[in-house]
Amino acid sequence: MILLTGGGGFVGRKLLEALQGLYGEVLPVFRSDCYSNQKEYIQLDLTSIKHLEQLKQRKDHPDTVVHFAGLVDIHLLPNQTNPTLAPVPANKDIASLYMANTISTANLLEYCLAAGVKHLIYASSQTVYGLPKTQVIQEETLCEPLEHYAVSKYCAEQLLKTGSKQDLAVTCLRFPGIYGEGRKSGMVYKLCEAAVKRKEIKVEFSMPLPLDVLHIEDVIEAVQKAVVHGGSGWTCLNISTGEPCNILLLAQRIASLMKDCKVIDASVEQPVIQLDNSRAKEVLGWSPWPMNKRLVNMLESVENEA
Repeated sequence: MILLTGGGGFVGRKLLEALQGLYGEVLPVFRSDCYSNQKEYIQLDLTSIKHLEQLKQRKDHPDTVVHFAGLVDIHLLPNQTNPTLAPVPANKDIASLYMANTISTANLLEYCLAAGVKHLIYASSQTVYGLPKTQVIQEETLCEPLEHYAVSKYCAEQLLKTGSKQDLAVTCLRFPGIYGEGRKSGMVYKLCEAAVKRKEIKVEFSMPLPLDVLHIEDVIEAVQKAVVHGGSGWTCLNISTGEPCNILLLAQRIASLMKDCKVIDASVEQPVIQLDNSRAKEVLGWSPWPMNKRLVNMLESVENEA
């Protein structure tokens, strides 16, 4: 059995459907202030010790836990000394971030160890790297998070890395921004919408921000491969296209796929990053689609909305 946290989110809903189609028994976990243990799903608050104690009382426990629950809330301000330097964190709902992303993961780790779970797959983030000093980013690249969301994810990684020394295999998947048809938000959707409706994309970033994106279908396939692989000890993998990216390159890619679309760049110079995915290809046997193919489908989806 697979236990899937974050089953109600954009990724979680699609991942649940995909995992059920391949592996049969998948138990989704939905966030709720009240604990409810049903045959088809579980409702609980991962930050509640009481709820996790109730979860431990279940008669059946999963072999694999896929942990996608969390809060994505990034707040940054331009560096006041020089806007071309790394941005600084903006204080907003800091405690909520650490509760949702770090404390919840600590509670889930405790459950996994108590319940004899064999493998935990954790959805981490490209943001843990911060503003890297080199274009190509490997898993060994120094992590210097820029703000509290990224720190909360990195703290959760360290919890799980320690947990992997306690007879629990942990596979940490570092994802960039996730987009896909049906999600009417996020950077890729906004750029595609501008290309389709206005034939003009304005790039206006007031601070340097490392940005990369990945289609949800590539995300789902990577998780499926990780489930099959099973893991051993601690494994950390970049899950990405492996192609160079920043906001301007992304806008230019999208514009090139839409006739008569132009890009206006009014941004502070943006860093180009390239998440090296070679280890994920080797370990999982996973490979993403080329970004342009995914973007063509995304543009068609936005066009069909009009």
